[in-house]
Amino acid sequence: AASVSKCGDMAFTGLLDYKWNIYESGVEQLALVSISKDKSKFILPAYSLIASGIYTVKATVTIRGSMKSSSASTSVVVAMGDIHAVVKGGSIKSMRILTTLDIDASGSYDE
Repeated sequence: AASVSKCGDMAFTGLLDYKWNIYESGVEQLALVSISKDKSKFILPAYSLIASGIYTVKATVTIRGSMKSSSASTSVVVAMGDIHAVVKGGSIKSMRILTTLDIDASGSYDE
């Protein structure tokens, strides 16, 4: 809950309740739940959204104990990042016949 000192032309202190909804293609995504302890913020774990997905996030704030509320929405477009393969030791490797070669690409990453 949070305090507000002014709402429109009325000055007061009250508690606010927050409700978050997230939609993809108009369908509410009930499995997408915020991990924030601060109810005024909506935070998802990494990799929760699908690459190339388009989501609508809606916040509804209500003054506790009243019927007064306000909502706002925003669109979130999840862009697909590039993949970068990185091979430790460079791109040219040599080895002797009948031996093994370990190639380490653990430094690879995506954007």
